[in-house]
This record gives sequence, C-alpha cells and structure tokens, in this order.
Amino acid sequence: MLMLRLGRTADLPQIERLAAASPVGVTALPASRERLANILAASEASMAEEVTFSGEERYFFVLEDTATATLVGCSGIIAASGFRSPIPSAMKCLCMPRVSWACTTVFTCCRSVTI
Repeated sequence: MLMLRLGRTADLPQIERLAAASPVGVTALPASRERLANILAASEASMAEEVTFSGEERYFFVLEDTATATLVGCSGIIAASGFRSPIPSAMKCLCMPRVSWACTTVFTCCRSVTI
C-alpha cells in the first residue's frame, strides 16, 4: 500500500536517494543534504504552526510503500506563492521515480493519506 504523508527529518537518507535518482534539471529536489534538511525543517515548522492566513508555509510530502517502508516519491507545496516576491510556480512536483501520480488538489491540512 502507498501512503502519502508529511516528510520527517528521519526520512532524510531516503530523500537523498530520491534526489540522487532524479533526472538532471530537477532543481526543486536538490542533491544537497543541507538543503534537503532545510526543506524538511521548514515543512515540519509549517505543520506545527496555527495557520489562520497562508504565508510562507512550505509542506514537503513523501510517498511511502508501507510494505517495505521505502520512499518511492515526494512532492512539495508552497502555501502562498509569491508572498514576498513573484515566483513562476506555486507548486513544484518533485521526484516520483516508480509511481505515475499527479497532484491536482491543494491540501489544506493533510497529515497522511492512504492511496
């Protein structure tokens, strides 16, 4: 079974593996441990906040194969694109090497979803 859930700091080694396997040019999933750790920390902080108005929150989700406890994909959502300055994309789908899956819904608050 596949489960979509918020990424955690403990997922960093598997997210690094996904980053290393991502195609050249996928800049939203950096091959830098420090940058990936910052993305996860920002996501965890965003989920811990009591959000009444969207601002700079970032959410990083992982797709986990629960049978093997292996991450098979990930995705990021930026709550308010261009909050401080204009950017070209509100949502960046990252790396999903084994799963064909499209994000078409903006999640208001999602801790885990079973697919």
